[in-house]
Amino acid sequence: MVIFVSIRVATELLNRFRSRIVANVGLIVNPLTTDWLTRTNLLEACGKAWFEQHVLLTFHVVTIWVPLITPILIFAFQSRSWAKTLDSRIQREYNRSHNP
Repeated sequence: MVIFVSIRVATELLNRFRSRIVANVGLIVNPLTTDWLTRTNLLEACGKAWFEQHVLLTFHVVTIWVPLITPILIFAFQSRSWAKTLDSRIQREYNRSHNP
Protein backbone atom coordinates (compact mmCIF):
# COMPACT_ATOMS: atom_id res chain seq x y z
CA MET A 1 0.00 0.00 0.00
CA VAL A 2 2.78 2.44 0.91
CA ILE A 3 4.68 1.69 -2.30
CA PHE A 4 1.55 2.26 -4.39
CA VAL A 5 0.91 5.62 -2.72
CA SER A 6 4.55 6.64 -3.20
CA ILE A 7 4.45 5.77 -6.89
CA ARG A 8 1.19 7.67 -7.33
CA VAL A 9 2.58 10.76 -5.58
CA ALA A 10 5.79 10.59 -7.63
CA THR A 11 3.77 10.34 -10.85
CA GLU A 12 1.62 13.34 -9.88
CA LEU A 13 4.71 15.40 -9.11
CA LEU A 14 6.34 14.42 -12.40
CA ASN A 15 3.22 15.37 -14.36
CA ARG A 16 3.04 18.75 -12.63
CA PHE A 17 6.73 19.34 -13.31
CA ARG A 18 6.28 18.50 -17.01
CA SER A 19 3.28 20.82 -17.35
CA ARG A 20 5.21 23.67 -15.74
CA ILE A 21 8.13 23.15 -18.10
CA VAL A 22 5.80 23.22 -21.10
CA ALA A 23 4.08 26.35 -19.77
CA ASN A 24 7.38 28.14 -19.15
CA VAL A 25 8.76 27.27 -22.57
CA GLY A 26 5.53 28.12 -24.36
CA LEU A 27 4.71 31.32 -22.53
CA ILE A 28 8.10 32.77 -21.61
CA VAL A 29 11.04 31.29 -23.53
CA ASN A 30 9.35 31.08 -26.93
CA PRO A 31 8.16 34.74 -27.07
CA LEU A 32 11.51 36.04 -25.84
CA THR A 33 13.39 34.02 -28.45
CA THR A 34 11.03 35.12 -31.21
CA ASP A 35 11.43 38.75 -30.14
CA TRP A 36 15.20 38.52 -30.16
CA LEU A 37 15.28 36.88 -33.61
CA THR A 38 12.86 39.43 -35.07
CA ARG A 39 14.79 42.38 -33.65
CA THR A 40 18.12 41.05 -34.88
CA ASN A 41 16.82 40.37 -38.39
CA LEU A 42 15.04 43.73 -38.70
CA LEU A 43 18.11 45.64 -37.51
CA GLU A 44 20.28 43.88 -40.07
CA ALA A 45 17.78 44.22 -42.93
CA CYS A 46 16.41 47.75 -42.43
CA GLY A 47 18.87 49.56 -40.18
CA LYS A 48 18.72 51.09 -36.74
CA ALA A 49 17.01 54.37 -37.74
CA TRP A 50 14.10 52.63 -39.49
CA PHE A 51 13.76 50.17 -36.62
CA GLU A 52 13.55 52.94 -34.02
CA GLN A 53 11.10 55.08 -36.02
CA HIS A 54 8.69 52.36 -37.11
CA VAL A 55 8.94 49.25 -34.99
CA LEU A 56 9.72 50.71 -31.57
CA LEU A 57 7.00 53.33 -31.79
CA THR A 58 4.44 50.76 -32.90
CA PHE A 59 5.23 48.13 -30.28
CA HIS A 60 6.14 50.41 -27.38
CA VAL A 61 2.79 49.91 -25.63
CA VAL A 62 2.74 46.19 -26.34
CA THR A 63 6.23 45.64 -24.92
CA ILE A 64 5.21 47.33 -21.70
CA TRP A 65 1.86 45.64 -21.11
CA VAL A 66 2.40 42.08 -22.33
CA PRO A 67 5.18 41.19 -19.84
CA LEU A 68 3.04 42.60 -17.04
CA ILE A 69 -0.12 40.74 -18.04
CA THR A 70 1.54 37.38 -18.84
CA PRO A 71 2.36 36.31 -15.23
CA ILE A 72 -1.09 37.44 -14.11
CA LEU A 73 -2.72 35.21 -16.73
CA ILE A 74 -0.44 32.28 -15.91
CA PHE A 75 -1.27 32.41 -12.20
CA ALA A 76 -4.98 32.98 -12.92
CA PHE A 77 -5.21 29.79 -14.98
CA GLN A 78 -3.08 27.79 -12.55
CA SER A 79 -5.17 28.92 -9.59
CA ARG A 80 -8.27 27.43 -11.23
CA SER A 81 -6.46 24.13 -11.60
CA TRP A 82 -5.22 24.22 -8.03
CA ALA A 83 -8.69 25.09 -6.73
CA LYS A 84 -10.27 22.19 -8.66
CA THR A 85 -7.65 19.77 -7.33
CA LEU A 86 -8.04 20.99 -3.77
CA ASP A 87 -11.84 20.91 -3.98
CA SER A 88 -11.88 17.36 -5.35
CA ARG A 89 -9.48 16.16 -2.63
CA ILE A 90 -11.56 17.80 0.11
CA GLN A 91 -14.72 16.25 -1.33
CA ARG A 92 -13.08 12.81 -1.50
CA GLU A 93 -11.89 13.00 2.11
CA TYR A 94 -15.32 14.17 3.24
CA ASN A 95 -16.99 11.27 1.44
CA ARG A 96 -14.53 8.78 2.97
CA SER A 97 -15.10 10.06 6.48
CA HIS A 98 -18.91 10.10 6.25
CA ASN A 99 -19.38 6.92 4.21
CA PRO A 100 -17.63 4.06 5.99
